[in-house]
Amino acid sequence: MASSSEVVTNTITTIADRLNTLRDYHNDETTITIIDNIKRHLSTINDISSQSHIHTHEWITDVMDLLTDLWDLFTNSTSLHPKQSFFSSLFSCAPRGLVLQLEQIDKRLEQLAADSTKFSLKDRNELTGARVYDDTKFQGRKEDKKVIMEKILTCTKVKGVVSVAAIVGMQGMGKTALAKFVCEDPRVRDNFEVVIQVDAGIHGEFYADSVKKSMFQKLDPLKDDEDLDLGPAIHGRRFLLVLDDLRSENREEWVKLYEMLKKAATSCGGGVLVTTRNSHVANLVDLYAWRLYRLRKEDSWSLFRNLVGGNSSEPKVNKVYQKMEKKCKGVPLALVTMARMLKSKPIAELKQDDLEEEFMQEMKSLYFNDLPSLHQKQCFAYLSLLFPTHFVYSDRFSPIHFFSVKAETLIQLWMAEGFLGHVDLNSPPPQHPHPEDLGFDCIQEFSRSSILVLDNSELMTFRMDNELIWDLSRFVASKNRFCFRVNNHVEAVKETVRRVALSSSLNVTHGIPKFLIDSNKNLHTLLFPMPDSYDWSSRIPYEVKLSWSACHELFRAFKGLRVLNLTDLGMKTLPDSIGELKSLRYLDLSRNNMEKLPRSIGKLKHLQTLILSHCHQLRKLPNELQHLVNLRHLVMDECLQLKHLPLALKKLTSLLTLSHFTVSTRKNNNSKHILGFQELANLKNLSGELEISHLEQLKLKKSEQGLAYLKEKQHLKNLTLKWNHDENDHDENDETSLGHLQPHVNLQGLNVVGYRGAEFSPWILCLENLVNFSLYNCSCCKSLPPLDRFPKLKSLQLKRLDSLEYINTNTGQNQLRLELLQDLSISDCPALESWWEKGTEDTIAIFTSLSNLEIQYCPKLESMPLYPNLDGKLVLEGSSMKPFLQTINYSNSSNMSSLPPLYKVQRLTITNVDGKEESPLPDNWLESFICVHYLCISGKMQRMRGFTELTSLSTMTITKCRGDDLPDYNQWQGLQNLRRLEIQEVDKLKHFPEGVKHLTSLNKLSILSCPELTSLGEGIGELKSLQILYIRDCHKLGSLPEGLKEVKSLQELSITDCRLLLPRCQRETGDDWPHIMHIRRIRLAGASEIYE
Repeated sequence: MASSSEVVTNTITTIADRLNTLRDYHNDETTITIIDNIKRHLSTINDISSQSHIHTHEWITDVMDLLTDLWDLFTNSTSLHPKQSFFSSLFSCAPRGLVLQLEQIDKRLEQLAADSTKFSLKDRNELTGARVYDDTKFQGRKEDKKVIMEKILTCTKVKGVVSVAAIVGMQGMGKTALAKFVCEDPRVRDNFEVVIQVDAGIHGEFYADSVKKSMFQKLDPLKDDEDLDLGPAIHGRRFLLVLDDLRSENREEWVKLYEMLKKAATSCGGGVLVTTRNSHVANLVDLYAWRLYRLRKEDSWSLFRNLVGGNSSEPKVNKVYQKMEKKCKGVPLALVTMARMLKSKPIAELKQDDLEEEFMQEMKSLYFNDLPSLHQKQCFAYLSLLFPTHFVYSDRFSPIHFFSVKAETLIQLWMAEGFLGHVDLNSPPPQHPHPEDLGFDCIQEFSRSSILVLDNSELMTFRMDNELIWDLSRFVASKNRFCFRVNNHVEAVKETVRRVALSSSLNVTHGIPKFLIDSNKNLHTLLFPMPDSYDWSSRIPYEVKLSWSACHELFRAFKGLRVLNLTDLGMKTLPDSIGELKSLRYLDLSRNNMEKLPRSIGKLKHLQTLILSHCHQLRKLPNELQHLVNLRHLVMDECLQLKHLPLALKKLTSLLTLSHFTVSTRKNNNSKHILGFQELANLKNLSGELEISHLEQLKLKKSEQGLAYLKEKQHLKNLTLKWNHDENDHDENDETSLGHLQPHVNLQGLNVVGYRGAEFSPWILCLENLVNFSLYNCSCCKSLPPLDRFPKLKSLQLKRLDSLEYINTNTGQNQLRLELLQDLSISDCPALESWWEKGTEDTIAIFTSLSNLEIQYCPKLESMPLYPNLDGKLVLEGSSMKPFLQTINYSNSSNMSSLPPLYKVQRLTITNVDGKEESPLPDNWLESFICVHYLCISGKMQRMRGFTELTSLSTMTITKCRGDDLPDYNQWQGLQNLRRLEIQEVDKLKHFPEGVKHLTSLNKLSILSCPELTSLGEGIGELKSLQILYIRDCHKLGSLPEGLKEVKSLQELSITDCRLLLPRCQRETGDDWPHIMHIRRIRLAGASEIYE
């Protein structure tokens, strides 16, 4: 990874080289003096930039903007004709204009160099000094505490078992305080005889031995030999190890420490509680790590009031207190900081604007100033431009609606802005990393501190889920003229602002606001609203949100744009004036209605990223794309009408991303201008993901066979090969075409879709680095390649393989050789009978590392390796239960603990299966799942037992069972931590189970489609935590229990299509109205009316 100053240094070095050439070219003394001054100022700035801790963000912004202007001055003057020299072109255009621009840059550089000497020492002093978290009484976090205690108390009394719970959150969320709060609870003290707290943050990457030594110092101070075992020191006592602020991502160290602890717990049992800011660390130690969000409003206000010493006698002061508390966004450390500020000031000096400014400066010193590099500070400030301004919170104040952004989008935008260095493909290959690598490192760093949170690991999308961090990003951005959001209430934007994002509430049908066009000619970035990745219905089909004339005016007004996002505006034609945006680096035209792009797009010679995803009407790309010599990323997902690519694309040899390649369906006489498969071989630098579709059209001549179409693409990570056969297509060419598609051995992901060959090509056995392997709708495939040839395989997905009979051949060594396999999904394989080929079954093989297993609609699959060590998700749907029965009856003589198989499963779904097979489930089969958090059961299951052991269960759904299959009265008593219960389509249920009254933690109850239900019973009146009650399609339910009026916590009641209940619940007149009148939100809906 590049050091903190390399981005600036590399840019300055390249500019200095060009200035030297310019100096040699010109003999005018005035010009030479200006050039020498610029070089001297650049040298000064370069020296200062290496000390990222002493300069302000205002200065950083000005430096980066000036370097961008200077870079653009050179690059935009370069002739389009490569034979014409750079500087002859430069001076033939406007020699005096160039000198005037250099004079202006010289003056700006002189001022920046002078400013750097003024603030550096001052800032260095301001940024020193530790921040102290005041020792105050812990407030709130009761729900968080309850969850953490459940996790660490589960199984800790079982010999040989060490439970692990992780608390993750950004700095200042109260992780350490919560861990202390948990340890002081009487139940924890009674359960653990020894509690050892270790500051893991000071032990570095290799921490296992030092933590062990710290434990010895606590357990037996006289013996601290590193070679000693912990077992004798623990001496049969249950222990709880608290690792506070764990930062190391070293998996080997965690495994080493955990194995030490397991060995020490052989005769007792124990637990580990980890706190960390780093999501990677949290997921390493605990797949279901608990993330801390903001405090509830009432808890935040209570803590703040205690910190400032209670309410003031002056109403004006109390009003200021309330406003300042809201600024803290429920972050404990922010509340402490704000309270300290208020207590240090006389009442007469409590001016809101000044307080807000000082507070944000404090937050800046906590979360921003310590970012280690200039480019990270620029990238952080940019986040407020991309993410929304509002957060919607759930009952535990976690955001329930996230706006997520793909990692590749963040990186491409940062790169276009120049934050990751300026890309110059005309220069020799750089020795430093690609800008994309630097951007990915930046995202990883933000993730380590929880500034960004991974939202979807498959799509690699990230979110901001802390409002305070968003406010800080906006503060450092808008405060320093960095960027600005424009909505309906904004009437002007300072002309110094370089980056603007338009709010979704702004109507741009007839153009963008006139004040922007009049006063912001130097705009670098213009972002129209990016649709939420979870909701693409913001525009009516064929609606045009930006007219051709408005778009043309935009292009003519902002000719210096580097970043332009025109997503989802319904544009049918793109104006030719797009070619006037000579500095453009990033252009997003996704989700528009253009059938073609203008030829003038070829003039965007500096364009790095072009996004055309979901342009469903796009039919062709112009040949002029060949002039985009700097293009690195061409994204064309879901361009359904784009049947071929232009031959000219073969010249884009610097292309890193080509998301989609379509094998042309054109006839041979029209193919001379079409990018063929042979030309695909020229694009050797492709990386990331590539999908090749319509492979059924691939017909290669003898002269074209044997070429390395994909084999030399060593940076390609994921490859999708897709055949789009018609139902009646019986072409048998698939095996031949697959043979020509051998990728490089570095490939990590392979997805094969629609393949109709019976065998796979031999080259697939060479993919020794394969991590993810997926087969979908390969209808003729009867078996798979030997999976033991993929030693790094972690994920295997098999779906709709109609002819698949077995998955692997048993080698006779009683080993699966799938040591790293974590995720296995098999669905819709009707002919699959066994994992092994017939006659080679292995009845004792087990998956050693498998975490998640899904088997859906494979009714004949009755023989497969056992899976007793699952610790994530188990889904069985429409399939045989025999492998499941064999697994829960599995006994491992080497296992020294008394825990049953599958005890670590977190989520369990068993639906549409027959529980009364030849080997029926034992009555107490549920007792194995002592760690399960989510349970969904449906279908023909015998009466369920074992609920009393499910102390960790928080969500349960029971559907399509018989009424007498539900747990009996006593079984409900074990579910005291259940928060959500849904009972659906239980046909014979007449009376709601009375045992439900034991669910003291239940906050949401749904009763759906129970046609015989006549009574809810008075037990519901004892659910003191219930907040939401949904009842739907219960036609015989005649009344609500009177006890509902005692459930003061109930905030929402929804009754739908319950014809007997509707008239009884009408406001004032209904018989049941007195029981529900205290509920804040009531919704009654029938066949013809809705009452709110």
